[in-house]
Amino acid sequence: MLQKSAILYVEKIRCTKTTGEAGDDDICLKITVDGNTRYYPSSTSSYKFYKGGGTQYVDLTINVTYANKVVFELIEKDSENISSSKNEWVGSHTLTRGSVNSSPESRTVDMDANGETSGEYTLTYRIISDPIPTLRLLGIRCEQQSAGMNVDLVETIASVASTVTEEAGKVIKKSPRPRAKAIGSAFKAASKVLEAVGNIGEWIGRIIEGKCDEVYMDHVEGTGNYNGAFFPPEGQGNYVNMRSGDEIYFEEKYGHYFRFPLDRGPVTIQFREHDGGKADINIGTLKVVPDELNYNSSAGVVSESATVNGGVAVMDGPAVVELADSYGERGGEGALYHICYSVGFEDWCLPAIAAEQEGGVQPESGKTYSIVAKHSGKAITVHQGSQEDGGNVNQWSFVQGNNQLFRLEDQGNGYYSIIAKHSGKALSVNSASQDDGANVDQWSFLQQNNQLFRLEDQGHGYYSIIAKHSGKAVTVNSCSQEDGGNVDQWRFLQGNNQLFAFKPE
Repeated sequence: MLQKSAILYVEKIRCTKTTGEAGDDDICLKITVDGNTRYYPSSTSSYKFYKGGGTQYVDLTINVTYANKVVFELIEKDSENISSSKNEWVGSHTLTRGSVNSSPESRTVDMDANGETSGEYTLTYRIISDPIPTLRLLGIRCEQQSAGMNVDLVETIASVASTVTEEAGKVIKKSPRPRAKAIGSAFKAASKVLEAVGNIGEWIGRIIEGKCDEVYMDHVEGTGNYNGAFFPPEGQGNYVNMRSGDEIYFEEKYGHYFRFPLDRGPVTIQFREHDGGKADINIGTLKVVPDELNYNSSAGVVSESATVNGGVAVMDGPAVVELADSYGERGGEGALYHICYSVGFEDWCLPAIAAEQEGGVQPESGKTYSIVAKHSGKAITVHQGSQEDGGNVNQWSFVQGNNQLFRLEDQGNGYYSIIAKHSGKALSVNSASQDDGANVDQWSFLQQNNQLFRLEDQGHGYYSIIAKHSGKAVTVNSCSQEDGGNVDQWRFLQGNNQLFAFKPE
């Protein structure tokens, strides 16, 4: 469908009117990509829409890089058998190669059945090609399951919430996607803070024989429409049983963490406990407002009643551990959970797996690499494949061009020349300038210091590229996200536009 890698993200199904047969609809989403068909949530399950309508977040991702045609169909299931004639076709929509561009806005389309049914449904989807701001959910810990607690503890726990996050942060350090071991250590650091407070520690220490919480997470609009869960994933049951001290690291357990786009508006996550006899309990609400979220501020993570406290995650910053609570719900029954999450730019064309997302390999002399900027996911490129001395260097979406591939050559004392594959010329700081903002271009290699660079490991597969003559770092100007964003040198400020992954040819 697109020349560069592309992901079809199916966001949500909205119902304004059910089909009316029994008041409620059980809806299955059928997606056919170039003749290959899959059903969602599965061929044996469905999304529930109650009389009066509602919204179900689907949060599906499908690689459509080479697709020519995608057909969406909604089926109202009156039989467990997806092929049964009792089922009702609600409507369809077709997406073709020529009807999208590489970065469309979210599209909401009517699932029109040409008047054959009385149901009214829309489907919202988009194409994602470039890295976008993303909310990542990494793990949870049950500190204390629902225990009929004393509500007087609410203010006490709130008073130490920031300390909980601070102590956990000392363990996580700078990692935006910590592994299971680091998340577990951070959870334990958070637990120690709570256990050290007398009346909290006494409550946490209570033993509840034979009881567990049945928990799930739901991506919702506002604070309602609990219409299905992303945690646990499809096929893993409706709830996860958790007792005090239990921890789940999502990537370790399910093979991936959970993620949600933040570039089209707020994301609200409900963390809930199921109760078959009463209304489900809200353990916590995490709402992230992207318009208020910036690189150096915790603004944008909004607190609400029964919420994840504090809102301290920062854009492209480390993961955080925060408290989620449901104190006071249903006359004083309460529970205490920790949640680990982060926010930052994510490449949706790669899996939600830390090792896939975090940078490249350790660069070696004699090998050829693409050099990819952390902040944008775009590759350092000699503009338009120029063969000339002075050919400009910028960033561009990686399309495997030889003008986007560079060979490292060891020049001694920890310095390298960086040679463009297409031209054999070396990356150079123009005119050996010492100034911030001096342009980077290509030039015939003359063994000059403005053509030599030191690679400094900044962790998680990213390197700064430091010019020998000036001590300044190769930088994508103004943190540009665009194709053509210029590359220059600037004093090293630890910006993500100064960090690069070396990815083998």
